Amino acid sequence: MSLINPRDTIITLLDHHTALLDISNSLKVASNAQFNASIAQFNASPAQFNASIALFDASTAVFEASTAVFAVFEASTAIIGLATSKNLIIHEINERDAASRKLYSHTVQMNQKLKEEKARVEALIGSLERSLSDSK
Repeated sequence: MSLINPRDTIITLLDHHTALLDISNSLKVASNAQFNASIAQFNASPAQFNASIALFDASTAVFEASTAVFAVFEASTAIIGLATSKNLIIHEINERDAASRKLYSHTVQMNQKLKEEKARVEALIGSLERSLSDSK
């Protein structure tokens, strides 16, 4: 099973996050510009009143679109948080796995030493038994 590289995922999400923020800001600036233009046209000529209303509606639509882009921006922020948490969890799992492997290796070494010590003690007991029987 191959894992997605959390670092690359976070970098990609940060790039998208920044791009979405830029788009959101651009849409807000455009919305303000269109709104100001519609007010100027409304004041300049009563004949342009209907056009001003249409521009105002358009600026409202642009503002609503920028609000939607900002919602995507907030969602990408949450995803970055989740990816960071996932990365921290994977790091913790890797550290615990390494500690577990080290403990297992140490246990194997200690078992080997115990076997060697048992063999040495059994050899000493055998030697003592032979010495006792020889001395009788």
